[in-house]
Amino acid sequence: MSRDGAEICAAVSDLGATSSTIVETLTLLLEAGANPNGKRYLGMSPLRYVEMDEYGSPEVEALLKEGMKKLDSFFEACKTGTKEDVDKAMVAETYVNFEDENGLTSLLIAAKYNQNPEVVSFLLEKGADIAARDPRNYTAEMLAERHNKNPLIAQIIASKVMSDKMKFLDVCKNGSVEDIGKALSAGADPNAKDLNGMTALMVAAANTDDPDVIMILLDNGADIEAKDKNGRMVLDYVKNVNIMALLVKKISIEP
Repeated sequence: MSRDGAEICAAVSDLGATSSTIVETLTLLLEAGANPNGKRYLGMSPLRYVEMDEYGSPEVEALLKEGMKKLDSFFEACKTGTKEDVDKAMVAETYVNFEDENGLTSLLIAAKYNQNPEVVSFLLEKGADIAARDPRNYTAEMLAERHNKNPLIAQIIASKVMSDKMKFLDVCKNGSVEDIGKALSAGADPNAKDLNGMTALMVAAANTDDPDVIMILLDNGADIEAKDKNGRMVLDYVKNVNIMALLVKKISIEP
């Protein structure tokens, strides 16, 4: 299921069938985890969409409102509830990365407000996006550090962030272009660093003979001028002459 509510809008506008058929379809979509409060286009939620659509009906509106009520209950559980409350309110695992009306995902909400470590751990286990940011560009780690009174919350999130970074650095060390591409598509940070400040690009440069490995990192925003904690740059790590030539050329044409 997507996060933007497109399935719901499409069900209303594309079925072109009876109201009862639409209700049956929406019921299945909502039970499977479609977002009743997501956006499709022009900033419209599914509820607003059906209000404007010729196939909208009181039954469809009531169904969407009920779906939104369940989603709001889930967000409230993430804010103040226990792990059991969150688990019970989670109609489908897709809920974990939906956003509330303020643009906050379940993890961002829990990181900011919930002092129960089990809730944050549970959301992470369910696939909450650790890299998600709120409208002010704050991550879960930043919100926990700034707002949560339980320091363990920020520690749990920071540990997950570091774990993800180390996994990606290992992919950059041993993986193929395809492996790195998949990790980047899944949200890996192209500028991830280890505890010594060694970046993903440095790790790749120190271990690969494949220029495409370097290029996919650069194309995704890897900082070619980054320095580790000892002041070393990527050129100091290169072992392959072709990789060296590629990086020197890239640096020379940087604005």
